Amino acid sequence: FKNNKYDVCTARAKIKNSNRNIPKYSYFFPKKLIIKYKNPFIHGTLMIRKDALVSIGGYDERFYYSQDYELFYKLQKNNFKFKNIYEPLYVLNTENNISSNYRNEQKYYSDCVKARKSPTSIENIKFTD
Repeated sequence: FKNNKYDVCTARAKIKNSNRNIPKYSYFFPKKLIIKYKNPFIHGTLMIRKDALVSIGGYDERFYYSQDYELFYKLQKNNFKFKNIYEPLYVLNTENNISSNYRNEQKYYSDCVKARKSPTSIENIKFTD
């Protein structure tokens, strides 16, 4: 971090029980473009300078199922310097996790990030499959 003046570092991941790496194609596109549509970063690989995290107010707990997406969005918006490692350095479980078990809720919160609006309290929202 010090030698290259990076604020944030992430890496790709290998999906558990698969040969597939993620992000797949979006890895090769500018993150400032991709983040408008989806989270192009693997949260489990995140390494961040404390001063960068503190300066943006840390995680916003209102984005209950998309705190990582909202965090990455703020970091990109504030022009922090990212290093994205091509080599997969993490194994990601995509079964029986928050993204698969709370798909609708996560979509709601990620849509709030994309629209740059504050989410409504989750208790006031009815989610259906």
